[in-house]
Amino acid sequence: MRNPVLFLLLMAGLASAEPGVPVRSGDRVTSRITSTEDVDAFLVEGTAGGSLTAAATAGALRVFGPGGGEIDPGEALTAPGSLRNLPLPGTGTYRVEVDAGGGAPTAFDLSLKVKHGKGARYDDQGLAAGERADFAFPGGEGATVSLGVKYTVPGSEVTVVGIYDPEGVPHPELAALLVASAKGAKGKFVLPAPFGEWRLRLEGVAFGSGFAVSARVKMPKAGKRTLALPNAEIIGAGDVSGTKVPLTIRVFDPESRAQAVLVEYSLDDGATWHAAADLAGSTEPVAATATPGGAETAFEWGTLAQLGYGYAASVRIRATPVAPKGDGDEWRDVLPPFEVWRYPEPATGDLHADIVADLAADGSLDGFVLLDARPQADYDAYHLPGALFWEGQASLPADKDRRVVLYCHGFG
Repeated sequence: MRNPVLFLLLMAGLASAEPGVPVRSGDRVTSRITSTEDVDAFLVEGTAGGSLTAAATAGALRVFGPGGGEIDPGEALTAPGSLRNLPLPGTGTYRVEVDAGGGAPTAFDLSLKVKHGKGARYDDQGLAAGERADFAFPGGEGATVSLGVKYTVPGSEVTVVGIYDPEGVPHPELAALLVASAKGAKGKFVLPAPFGEWRLRLEGVAFGSGFAVSARVKMPKAGKRTLALPNAEIIGAGDVSGTKVPLTIRVFDPESRAQAVLVEYSLDDGATWHAAADLAGSTEPVAATATPGGAETAFEWGTLAQLGYGYAASVRIRATPVAPKGDGDEWRDVLPPFEVWRYPEPATGDLHADIVADLAADGSLDGFVLLDARPQADYDAYHLPGALFWEGQASLPADKDRRVVLYCHGFG
């Protein structure tokens, strides 16, 4: 039989897979790259026809569009950590990532500025009687929109069916502000939330109506903010061959604010996460001190209590600072994976032997029959008090109501 291995991946998430920190144009962010593979992500709203300027004092920048694809920076990339007037191809939420860029882990400052597009225009449009069409324009809470429909063919006539937000919800109170005339329709209004592509829906009334649609959009200006964000790093795991996994978590914060760190584990490669319990069974976030250079906090994960017997498996662990900061947004920092392999020492280091020994010590196995399925030489060198050497079915008690615990070097 092979020695069991508890394979730990200590992580906080994958690039472009976890949520980022919501930021806005004009923000200045202080954060930290905790390893050569760490990625910090920030989410900022942008509109079609606009541009993004961003600069990080360390590391390298990457930008992903609303659809998730990475945007080729082209000539906008003036340095690994600097983008100037990167054209934005669509309206939506953009993801700006900062990584080490091949350098050493370090703190960094990030500044962002978004220049929004001016709106949208549709020339040479036509609708038959009864035909409908949507015309998209960017917007969000506080945006001022001047919307107009101008007939370009004599005798044209269209009617406004409605104005719809990015989630498809109609806003009749906005549609009512469009005033119709013989020349078309026009109106001015301020949008509510949410941000994204809004739509004007028109329907043709007269046969062969020709027209143009224009939407001039002025996005609101947000006040400048400075956000100092915490980071967490799992820097080591202790003996993983017993009933617990001791972890050491280093927590960074530019302003030395105390943090609450949520420790979680996953058994399905990060698809689902569960709060990790300490030895007392608590899954509450761990109180941790934090400094600009990082302060260490110890956490012991009670693996036997949460995972049960035979828990040698591929496990992922992540640590997330959850204390509010800045505007009250929460920051999730995910760590890159690293492997911890722990082979038990011969005999006394057996994974199952350790588990059974712990249970026997507190009386949990009183009345059980203990069977040792390791090789004879290992059994002779060391075995739990009262344990019998496993010789197959003949070793099982004649009384079928007796409960049995069998331990071994590992799995076959």
